Amino acid sequence: DGFEMCHEIKADEELKHTPIVLLTTQSKPQDVLRGLHAGADSYVTKPYDKEVLLSTIEAMLVINKMRLTGKDSDEESQFVVGGVTYRVNANRQQILNFLISAYKDAFLQNQRLDKARKELVLFNQKLENMVAKRTSALEEEIKKRRAAQEKYRRLAITDGLTQLYNYRYFMDYSRREFERVKRYKRPLTLIFVDIDHFKKINDTFGHEVGDQALRMVAQMSRKNLRSIDIIARIGGEEFAILLPETSLEQAYLVAERLRYVIAGTIIQAEPRELSLTISLGVATVTVDTENFNELMRKADEALYAAKKNGRNRVEPHLRKRA
Repeated sequence: DGFEMCHEIKADEELKHTPIVLLTTQSKPQDVLRGLHAGADSYVTKPYDKEVLLSTIEAMLVINKMRLTGKDSDEESQFVVGGVTYRVNANRQQILNFLISAYKDAFLQNQRLDKARKELVLFNQKLENMVAKRTSALEEEIKKRRAAQEKYRRLAITDGLTQLYNYRYFMDYSRREFERVKRYKRPLTLIFVDIDHFKKINDTFGHEVGDQALRMVAQMSRKNLRSIDIIARIGGEEFAILLPETSLEQAYLVAERLRYVIAGTIIQAEPRELSLTISLGVATVTVDTENFNELMRKADEALYAAKKNGRNRVEPHLRKRA
């Protein structure tokens, strides 16, 4: 190999002053010292620059001429690298070549590491941006899906015309509330509402005015109820209101206020104005109320009494209360 060739050349009396430049891929400090110890005068690692190689050769020729004329020293110097001692000729060019070769690769390695660090930083930034965009897109998608789910849920439990709860939701909620009330012995009252002479309104003014009347009753009722009260459209012109923590007397006052407010509201129906009235039946949970259907029966009986007694009035279902 190249090291053995250096030994052979330097051992030959006729060739020992021939300057040697090792051109190799081995570039560790130990390799450099091994080459100089074998007799090489300089060391160029691959890949190499053509100009560097030519200038190194020219320098070796000049140094060799100085050595032949006695102007350079052939004394030996010792270097210890990795626990191994190397002895090389102590001329200035050999020492310089050793230092340059030994630390050039460390410098290049630092450059490569610095470049790798920069590339890693850029990669991490790109990755973070990708993750951020993906996270943002995912959050937006989740937000859209939740909004869609909420929309579909609202559609499933809401009456499209009045935007009140529908019959199905009202029954599910009310049955759960009834079980809670019976368990903890708390008051619960139900109001049934019916628009008076609604069929006549539709026949006289048309269904568009009838729909307007339904929306008006829904809006006015919701304005005059608490946030914990549940109101639903349970039939054509029929509404139900569930009032938790409310006695029969308190519910009667609520129903009377609704009757008064709606009776004082005017709907513009060409060619004249239209005033509405409502009838209301009120029932509360008592000791003999076995289930929510029984409470509905009582409220319906009270509503029938209100209609029978002239409409535009509130009738309570008067029986022994819990």
